[in-house]
Amino acid sequence: MTLKQFSIIVLFVFSISLNAQNASDILNKVDSIQKNYQNMKFDATMQIQSGNRKLTKNFYGFLNDKEDKAFIEYTNPQDRGTRYLKLKNDMWIYIADAQDVLKLSGHLLRDSMMGSDISYDDMMKQGSYASQYNAVSISSTNFEGMDLYLLVLDAKNENNVNYVRQDLYVDKNNYYVQKVVMYAKGRNKERAIKEFILSDYVKVGNLNMPKILIAKDLRKRNSSTKITYDNMEIDISIDDKIFTRAYLEN
Repeated sequence: MTLKQFSIIVLFVFSISLNAQNASDILNKVDSIQKNYQNMKFDATMQIQSGNRKLTKNFYGFLNDKEDKAFIEYTNPQDRGTRYLKLKNDMWIYIADAQDVLKLSGHLLRDSMMGSDISYDDMMKQGSYASQYNAVSISSTNFEGMDLYLLVLDAKNENNVNYVRQDLYVDKNNYYVQKVVMYAKGRNKERAIKEFILSDYVKVGNLNMPKILIAKDLRKRNSSTKITYDNMEIDISIDDKIFTRAYLEN
């Protein structure tokens, strides 16, 4: 190997390392702006569009990010009293009409919630990006007229996440995530299966969080789900009893 060839290899490796470091810096900045909270409560409206059919559902929820706990209850007439409790990798559904409880775990958490484009785990699992993914590359791109970073994230542990890869489209001016594309592992390669569009950022405590999320399951045709969040609060006191089976079935 000549000195010139060696120098080229060194520069190439250094460039990759620097690229990954810059990507990690941006990812940490994103987390600090919109993911750095211990717990959260909110109200929400879900609008599901499937072909010509449109459904509207209302719910409220509590999230404990530190302990990976979540509780959601639907309040619209058709689903009133339906509740979900998630404790780490297990979830229970209380069906009000039947007064019955079903348990979900494993791959069932990836199923559609209420016929939407969002899975149970999408809705109820939070956590910072950097705690679950490594930022492996960064580039520049545009989306709806915005100048963005494109961060490619690879899962630190594929067994702990639903998506082996995520592409984050981050606004260069304020570090708001504008779009996320999620990938699952296919037979021969990763394939995009979900897309989230985030908008209408609002101040919540000391963070900036999206008020509107539009989700698309890329495996479905003519389907999308819009969630509008209201009354968001973070790092508040939440009674531990909310995250219990007794409260779920009360």
